[in-house]
Amino acid sequence: MAISNDSALLAGVAWLTPLGPESLAVLTRASRRVALTRGEVLWRRGERADAVAVIVRGRIDVVRDSANGKRMLLRSLGPGDSAGFSALSGLAHSADLVAGASSTALVISGRALRDAIRRDPDIALRALAQLGETIVHLTDEMEELRFLDLDERLLRLIRRRGRALRELHITHDELAHQVGATRENVSRALKRMERRGAIACRRGRIEVLDLT
Repeated sequence: MAISNDSALLAGVAWLTPLGPESLAVLTRASRRVALTRGEVLWRRGERADAVAVIVRGRIDVVRDSANGKRMLLRSLGPGDSAGFSALSGLAHSADLVAGASSTALVISGRALRDAIRRDPDIALRALAQLGETIVHLTDEMEELRFLDLDERLLRLIRRRGRALRELHITHDELAHQVGATRENVSRALKRMERRGAIACRRGRIEVLDLT
């Protein structure tokens, strides 16, 4: 049953859609599920693990530590998202992958993926398209950091991270790292949003009430 579920998962990954059932079955057999608790690391920046990860459930954060020891949250990955494309070209991972919640990832052998690309080069084109989409999102977020005030940055971040959920499991520290602000300023901004009835803050989580 798990193998069948994993094949169905891979079939739904946008950049793997050119693959037929047989090729998907080969990739599935070359994959393994990894369960992560909150805060557990899937891989670290600089490692050359020859694999690509597809998120099955939960949330996995892409983070980097600065020279002064501050952690920056670059983006968050949810079910169906992929990470680790650099491994396909033999490069080291460019960031840490850390579970932001209890999560499961399907880790696919880089060798098996390269074999699949040789059989169907359209996979590489679709993977490049996904990377391009990621760059667009990161560029938009950089623009937000430069031109929007803190309240608006937080509002947009909660919308993205919530993905229509009624509750978002995230700490004030994590929010501060992603919006480029101090924890104290983030806490004050969240209180303003709470007074407006947009959210309700709980310990380690935010209940989304109205973000229109």
